[in-house]
Amino acid sequence: YILARLHRPVPLRIRPSPRTWYDCDPELDEDASDYDENMDEWYETYMPEIPDPPTKYDAKGNALSPLSLRGRTLKVITKLANIHLTPSNPTYLGGPWHIEGMVNEAIVATALYYYDVHNTSESKLRFRSGIQGPDYEQSDFRGMNIASGLESSSPLVQDRGAATAREGRLVAFPNTYQHHVAPFELIGKTKPGHRKIVAFLLVDPSSVLGDRVVSTSRVAPQQAKW
Repeated sequence: YILARLHRPVPLRIRPSPRTWYDCDPELDEDASDYDENMDEWYETYMPEIPDPPTKYDAKGNALSPLSLRGRTLKVITKLANIHLTPSNPTYLGGPWHIEGMVNEAIVATALYYYDVHNTSESKLRFRSGIQGPDYEQSDFRGMNIASGLESSSPLVQDRGAATAREGRLVAFPNTYQHHVAPFELIGKTKPGHRKIVAFLLVDPSSVLGDRVVSTSRVAPQQAKW
């Protein structure tokens, strides 16, 4: 489903028009001495008109069939990522926003399995994705903040929610999503705790770069004893 959704993104349910969402111009005297002040006040208080979402959702039209990979040879990069906390180091401050892999690794999707979570507070994996810069009227920063949640000079990203880390949970997502681990801490401060995952990074089976990723079928074991 994740790969299928990459080929067919969910359509927008609301399509506001930043160029026309103010249905009228302010009725102000341009010759008045306080015109600029009144104009600033109008911009700070006037609300953009954003259309309501449709009352019905085309569930059938937006239904997806999984993209079948049956019969294909897949390349998967596997890694372990463990976070250990101790009484002397009881808090994890959070990780950086990132996507998985390097460009030449052509990672298209990621699956994380939380196989061991012990003595830690709620831990969340947060997601966001890059967006195209919206078209809007000059200096209409307030309208863009109300409609899109974007601040002036802020990163062009959209919040995609979060998944709570629980033992036995599998989380899969496209590698177009940036993600980071939110801060968490020990529950019992006198005992150690940890959060352990195994990650499976799927190399894009349709990418030319993916074809160039060397697999362990062609590389001998790297241990010194071998």
